[in-house]
Amino acid sequence: MEPDENSLADTVAEAERTLRERRPTAENSDQLMELMRLTCNTRRAWIVDRQPGPTITEICQRYPRLVNLPNAVSTLHDYIIVILIILSF
Repeated sequence: MEPDENSLADTVAEAERTLRERRPTAENSDQLMELMRLTCNTRRAWIVDRQPGPTITEICQRYPRLVNLPNAVSTLHDYIIVILIILSF
């Protein structure tokens, strides 16, 4: 892994930790949504590449903001649709 990749991996890992630890409030919901966007590719890869795939419960445990952050539910919905499409091939 190159230095920039290490830095990005550290940033994403820190974002995931922050998402797990901080509960959404009116003051931090925009920041949490930005962290959700930052972790999107990692989250998608974890869901798609893991064999067998994670359960919805595992997804929500690792990314609890999908459950209680307004507008994040559509993100989870999008992942479910992608997983269903992949599984149909």
